[in-house]
Amino acid sequence: MKKSIYQKKGSVMFIAFLLLLSLVSGVEESKAVVDQKVSPCDSYGDINLDGYVTAADSSLAADNITGKVFFGTYEIILADVNFNGRVDIGDVAAIDSFVAGSITTFPVCSKSIKVISPNGGQIFEIGQEVEISFTNSLTETTIIAITDNLKTTYAIGSASGNSNNAIQKMTWSIPSNVVLGNYKILIKALPSFGHVMAGQDYSDNYFQIIGNKKPPCASYGDLDNDGYVTNLDETMAADGLSGKIILSESEESRADVNYNGRLDIGDVAAIGSFATCNITTFPVCATKSVKVISPNGGEVVDNEKEILWSTSNLGSGVCSIYLYNAIGTEQVIKTIMLNQPSSYTRYQWNLTSDYTDGKYKISVQCSEHGNSAVYSDKSDNYFSIIRSGKASVDLIVESVRIDEYHNTIAKIKNVGTVVYDASLSYNDIFINWKDLTSGKTGSIKNYRIVNIPAGGSEEFIITKDIVAEGEHNLEITVDPDNVVIESNENNNVSNLSVVISSKKLPDLVITGIEVKKVVDPHLGEGIDIIAQVKNIGEGYYIYGDSRVEKFISWSDSISGKSGSIGNYKLISILPGETKEYSIYRTGLDLEFYNIRIIVDPENIIEESNNQNNTFIKNSAINSCLIDGTLVKLPNDPKIYVIINCKRYWVKTAKEFQRRGYKWENIKITTDDELNALPEDSGNAQDIKEGAIIRANGDVDIYIVKYIGNKKFKRLILNPSVFRSYGHLRWEDVIGVEKETVNSFTTSNLVRNARTGRIYRLTANGDNGIRRHFRSISVMQRLGHDLDAVYEINETDERSYEQGEDFK
Repeated sequence: MKKSIYQKKGSVMFIAFLLLLSLVSGVEESKAVVDQKVSPCDSYGDINLDGYVTAADSSLAADNITGKVFFGTYEIILADVNFNGRVDIGDVAAIDSFVAGSITTFPVCSKSIKVISPNGGQIFEIGQEVEISFTNSLTETTIIAITDNLKTTYAIGSASGNSNNAIQKMTWSIPSNVVLGNYKILIKALPSFGHVMAGQDYSDNYFQIIGNKKPPCASYGDLDNDGYVTNLDETMAADGLSGKIILSESEESRADVNYNGRLDIGDVAAIGSFATCNITTFPVCATKSVKVISPNGGEVVDNEKEILWSTSNLGSGVCSIYLYNAIGTEQVIKTIMLNQPSSYTRYQWNLTSDYTDGKYKISVQCSEHGNSAVYSDKSDNYFSIIRSGKASVDLIVESVRIDEYHNTIAKIKNVGTVVYDASLSYNDIFINWKDLTSGKTGSIKNYRIVNIPAGGSEEFIITKDIVAEGEHNLEITVDPDNVVIESNENNNVSNLSVVISSKKLPDLVITGIEVKKVVDPHLGEGIDIIAQVKNIGEGYYIYGDSRVEKFISWSDSISGKSGSIGNYKLISILPGETKEYSIYRTGLDLEFYNIRIIVDPENIIEESNNQNNTFIKNSAINSCLIDGTLVKLPNDPKIYVIINCKRYWVKTAKEFQRRGYKWENIKITTDDELNALPEDSGNAQDIKEGAIIRANGDVDIYIVKYIGNKKFKRLILNPSVFRSYGHLRWEDVIGVEKETVNSFTTSNLVRNARTGRIYRLTANGDNGIRRHFRSISVMQRLGHDLDAVYEINETDERSYEQGEDFK
C-alpha cells in the first residue's frame, strides 16, 4: 500500500536524508536558492510546508498524479492551485510557472466570500426577519453563522457557492435565545476545504440585537427619538455630557432618567443598563411628574387644539396651563386653564381673537393637596399659531450637493405663499446638519440668511468638514428650533446622500517679486517689495478658512530685516489666479537685497504640494527714475514722463502745458537708460490702482485695476451701487480722454466677496443681468480671464437680476 509523503517522513531513509543535509549545510549555507518563492496566498503551492513554493513542490504534485506518492486531504488542498477540486497536470504547470516567474499568483487566490448585509450599524429586534446577503465565488458549500465578539456562535444555515460571484440572499429569524448585544455575520468554507483566508469573511462592523427595548415611560432614555432605548442613546448621552455634541433641550430632558434636573454620569449608566436588559425601568418612571404630550413642538394650531398631558404618581390636586412666548426670554404671556382637577389630562383649547400669530410653548403645572411642590413640564419645542386660511412661510430642504471645492451646499426652498423675511425669525441656528456616516455635526446661523420669496430657493454652504471620500448620508434640518412661523412644521427634516470624490486642493507659490520706488511726502523716498502669490493648484483657496497667523514670512539677509503678513490681509485665490501683497517697505537706499519669501510658512493651509512654498531672490534693486521725471534723447523731440518705472510719451505741447510740466525740468538721457524703462502707450499715467474714471462728455463711471501688465475697468451700474461702497466719493472721479478709457480692457466678471460666487454681468441702463458660473472650469472653458474678476458687495450683486447659470 502507498504511503503519504508525510508518513514517509518517519522512515529511516528520511532520517538519513536529514542527517546528510545537516552535514553539508555549512558548505551550502551561502548558496542562494533561486527557485523558491513565498506562496501568494495562504500556503497554496507549498505542498511540503517548508515555507516556500519550489520545484520540489512541483515534483511532489507530479508524483501524486503518477501514483508515486499518496496525498492526504490537506496536501490535496495545498496542491490544487487551480481550484478545480483535484490535483492534475494544470496544478503542476501553474506551480512551475510561479517558480519560474511567469505568473505571480494562482487562480485559487482570486476565490473569495464577501458579506454584504448586515455589514454593521443596523439595529434588529428579537423575532425580526433579517435578510443576509453575500457573494461566494467558491464552488463548495458554505456555513453561515453569527458571532458575538468571536465568543458565542449561533448557526444560521448553509448555502452553495456561485462561481459567477452573484449576490445570494437568505432570511434569518432572530431566535429568542440570542443574547442581546453586538454581533457580526461570519461566512466561511466548510472545514473539509481547509482553513484558508479566501474561504471566510466577517461583517465589517458590528450590528446590534435588542430585546424590543422601548422606553419604560414617556420617551425617557430614547434620545435619538427612534422609539427604542439602545446603546446608541447611551453613547449620545455620554457625548452630550462630555461636550462632544450639544444636546437640544428635548434631548436633555429625555436623558434625565434619574430625574435630578440635569444630565450626569448616572443617567448614562442607567440608559446603558436598560439597553442591555440589566434594569427594566428608570427612576424617573417612579417619580411624581407631569409630561406635555401635545402641542409638544412643530404643530400648527389654527382656531382650536386639544391639549394633552400625562401625570405620574400624583395624588389629588389641581393643574393649570400657561402659554409662553418664543421671542427673547421665554415667559408666561397668557393663562389658558387655571386650577382644574389633576385627574384631567386633556383640555379643549379654543383660541379667541386676542391670540396673535407666532411661535409658542405651553406649560402644564400641577400640585397635590397638602404638598407645596409644583410638578410641571413644557413643550419640548415651539409650535405655531396661524389663523385659518392665512398665507404663510413653509421652508424645506430641497437638495444637497458638494461643489468642486468640497463645500457641502444645501438648497432651502420656501414652498409657502409669502416671503420668508430673515430679519423677523429671531433664530440663532437656521440649519442643523448631521453626517450620519461619520458622526460629524454642525449648524449655520441666522446672520447668513437672505430673504427667500414664495416658491424661491437659496443655497447655503453648511459645512466644509466632510472630507472622507465615498457616500455620506446627511440629516439636514431647516429651522431646527421651530422659531420660524410656518404653515407646516413637519417637513423641515430631510435625509439626503452626497458622494465625495477626490478633494481638489490649492497650491500656493511665490512666482516672483517686484521692487518699486515710491515718493511719500511724509516719509521720504522708500522702496516697496511686492510678492506675487499664485494658486497653481486645482482647488480654491478660501480666505480665512485656515485661520493662518502668518500667511507670508520674509527676511532680507543684506539689511537683516524680517517680517510677515497675516491672514487678515488675504482674499480668496482662484485656481490659476495671482495676487500681489506688499511685504516690505524700507526707507533705506539699498543697492542689493537677498530676499527669502515663504508662503504659508507654518504649513497650516491644506495644499496639494507643501514643498514649493519658498522663493529666494538675490539681485540688485532696479533703480528706476523717480515718478514725474521728464526725459528725452538728445536728438529726439519725444518727451517722456516716468510713472512707476515706465515711460509715457507726452504727445503734444498742449498736453505738456495742461499737465503743468516745465521745459527746464527735462533731463537728457541715453538710449540704454531710456530703453531700460518699458513704454506704456495707454497715456494713463495719472490713473492709479482703484481710481474712478469717466471719459470727458460721458456719464459712465468705471473702477480700474492693474494685474501685472494688464489694465482693467469695470462699470459702476448706478448711483445706489456707487454709494454702497463707502470708500468711493464723487469728488474722486477723474475725467480723462476717451482713448485713455479705451486703453483699459472692460471687465464684466465679478465675485461676491462673502459667498465667493462668480458672475458675468450684462448692463442695460441702470439695470442688468447676472449669470452664475457653476465652476471655475466652466468659466475657463468659456475663455474668461481670471485676472479680470472684481470683488463686489451684496448691493452691487442684487442690482442685477439673476439669469440662467453657465454650466
